[in-house]
Amino acid sequence: MNATELRKYEGKLRSLRERLYHELEHLSHAAESAGYDVGEYDFGAVQAFNNEVALTDAEMSMREAVREALQRVEDGSYGQCRGCGGMISKARLDALPHASFCIACERKHEG
Repeated sequence: MNATELRKYEGKLRSLRERLYHELEHLSHAAESAGYDVGEYDFGAVQAFNNEVALTDAEMSMREAVREALQRVEDGSYGQCRGCGGMISKARLDALPHASFCIACERKHEG
């Protein structure tokens, strides 16, 4: 991967990190304002709360993946699969700039 491509992916990762930060901040404020004072039989409120928590957990996981990808940019290993050591395809990195596995290793890693 050349320096221009690396800077492009680094810019995508930084933008994604910023977007995730703002989304998590927004969810946090929304949860605080709503209070989530769930009544004994308010299943809708329970489901809404569970959905927000699941979304927050997923976004926090993605934020960590972005942080790790930016670290790989810094240490020179960005684009290298953590499974097999080969290069992750540019098409995959374009779609998922924080990917740490090539498609074949991702399939193995998922189970």
